[in-house]
Amino acid sequence: MWHRYTHTTAHTMARLMGSWAFAIFLNFHLGEASGDGYGTGGIAKYTLSASQPIAFFAFLQRYFPVHCQDQGTVCNASFNCGQAGRAALCLDEACTYPSSGEHVFGLHLVNVSARPYGPMDNIDVERHFTYKLGEAFKSKTYDAFMDVSVVLYAADLDRYVVALQRDHVDFLVLRWMDDSGEPRYSLIVQVSTSQLILELVSSTKPTSVSSFVEENIQRLPSHVFALNNVSTASPAILVPLAISKGVSNISAVSKFYTEEMFAVETHSSTSESHILRTFSPQHSTLLVRLVQRPASATRGPFKLSDLEKAKHSAHAMAGTDEFCGVDKWYDNHFAYDAFWNTSLDAFKDAFDKHGRTYHIFGDCLPSKVRGPGTNIYVVDPTGDAVQVDGVWKNCPRGGSGDALGNPCSQGSCQKYQATKQCTQKLNALCSTVKLRNNTCTDCAYLHWQLLASASCRNADVVNYCISSSEAHLNVVI
Repeated sequence: MWHRYTHTTAHTMARLMGSWAFAIFLNFHLGEASGDGYGTGGIAKYTLSASQPIAFFAFLQRYFPVHCQDQGTVCNASFNCGQAGRAALCLDEACTYPSSGEHVFGLHLVNVSARPYGPMDNIDVERHFTYKLGEAFKSKTYDAFMDVSVVLYAADLDRYVVALQRDHVDFLVLRWMDDSGEPRYSLIVQVSTSQLILELVSSTKPTSVSSFVEENIQRLPSHVFALNNVSTASPAILVPLAISKGVSNISAVSKFYTEEMFAVETHSSTSESHILRTFSPQHSTLLVRLVQRPASATRGPFKLSDLEKAKHSAHAMAGTDEFCGVDKWYDNHFAYDAFWNTSLDAFKDAFDKHGRTYHIFGDCLPSKVRGPGTNIYVVDPTGDAVQVDGVWKNCPRGGSGDALGNPCSQGSCQKYQATKQCTQKLNALCSTVKLRNNTCTDCAYLHWQLLASASCRNADVVNYCISSSEAHLNVVI
C-alpha cells in the first residue's frame, strides 16, 4: 500500500503523527506486522499505576516469558518524578527482539510520583487487591477483582504451576467451557502485590493441578483463539487475548466502547451470578472483556464501585482542562493504536458528545524524540483510561508533553495564574520545597483540602511545584 502515498502526503502524516508514530504506520503498511502489539494496530500494551514498578518487573521476569520493552530504552528504571518497570511478551523461546523493535505486546508498571492520586494512592489500592486475592486463593474461590486482568494464552500451564508452587506463590485454576463447548483452563495469579493480574488460558488440562474451580461462565468466545493463531503458539511464549475489566455498571461501559470507541460486541454470557460481554475494537485481534458481578462477589466493604469512585474523584481533582492536569490513575490504561482506522477527531467528537473526561498529549509538531506523538487519554466509566494513538485531521493546538516522556509535567498549565489567596496558602505550606518537582507535589497533595479551600486548582500546584526545565524535559524510558 505504500505506493499510494505521495511524498507530500507522507510528509504531512509524519508531521501530524510524530516520527515514531509514523514509523509504526509504515511498518504496518509495508506488511511487517501481524497480530496486536506495537506497530500492528489494535491493542498494543496494558499499563497500571504501581507503587514498586521495578520489584514488580522482577516478579514478572522470574515467572513469565518477558523482556524489556525494547533494546533502546531502560525498562526498569528510576528517574526524576517516577519509576517504571516496562516489560513486553517474548515472541519466541529465545526471547529475542524483533528486528524492527516493534510488534511486541507491553505489560507496563509505572509510578509517576509528581502527579495527584485523589483519595487513594496506588499502594492503597494494591492493598485491597492483595487482601481480596489472598483470601480467594486460600479458600479456592473466585473474587470479582480477578476480573480486572490481562488475559493471555498459554499452550502449557504446567510450567507456570510448577514454578509458582515451588516458590509458594498462590494462584487459582479454573475450568470452564467456551461458546463452542470446548473446555478451557484459566490460571489466575497476582503479580507480587500489584494490581496486575494475569489470567493464563489454555486448551490443555494441566496435569500438576489436583482440583479446579468450576466456572459456569463462557469467559471468552472461541473465535478469539483462532483469530490469534494459538494452535501454533510455542509453549514457551504467552499470546495476548483480551483486556478484562470488572465493572459495576456494564451497560454504561458497554455504551462507551460501542458508541465512543467504535468497537463491536462479539460475545455475551449471562447468569444469576454474572453478566459478561466482549468487544472487538477496529483492526484488533484482542478483545475488551467486561464482567459485572453482584457486590457480594468480593470480600470486604471495598467494592469495584468504590474503586471506580476513587479514580473518578482523582480525575476531577487533577483536570483543569483537556491540556492541563494528569493524575496517576490515567496510568491504568491500555493503548489502542488507530493510525489507519478512525481519525482522532472522530474519537474526540464522540467523547465530547458524551461529556467524557480526557487529556490530550503532544503539540502536533514534528519530533525526533521517541514517543507516541499526539494522542488522547480518555477516561472510561470505570475510571480507567484508554490511550488512543492515531492521526488528526485538525490537530488541536495547546497540548504538550507525553505521559512518560515528561514525567514531572501534567501538560500545558502555564496559562493559569493562582489567586493571591492560593499563593499565600502554597507559600505557608510548601515554600521550602517550591519548584522541587515531586518533593513539592508530595507536600501540596498531602494538604490538598487546605489548598482547595484556598481556591487552589491542580494547575496552580503544577506551576508552583514543577520547574520549567523538568516540565519540558523528554525522558526516554
